[in-house]
Amino acid sequence: MSRVLAGNVALVTGAGRGIGLAAAKALTQAGASVVVADRDAEAIGTAAERLRSAGHNAIAVTCDVTDKAQVAARGSRLHASANPKRLPRPLCGFAVLPRVS
Repeated sequence: MSRVLAGNVALVTGAGRGIGLAAAKALTQAGASVVVADRDAEAIGTAAERLRSAGHNAIAVTCDVTDKAQVAARGSRLHASANPKRLPRPLCGFAVLPRVS
């Protein structure tokens, strides 16, 4: 698979299993580093570990996206650490953050 997303960071919600995890895998295979989020701490920890053991960059974040306070707190922390020039717009539960130079 092409590494067209190398140097980008993708935030994938619902990535503890199913479609969210599949999206995270596809994004890492395209070269992106991923921040995987899910409200199930055990599931998201396992998912991130699987991605890392396959040689990808993955960080697990426990977050319930229906809780505005949690989303704001996690978003602020992610924004500060990734320092994107603009915030991404989520698309189908994931977003690719702009490259950090």
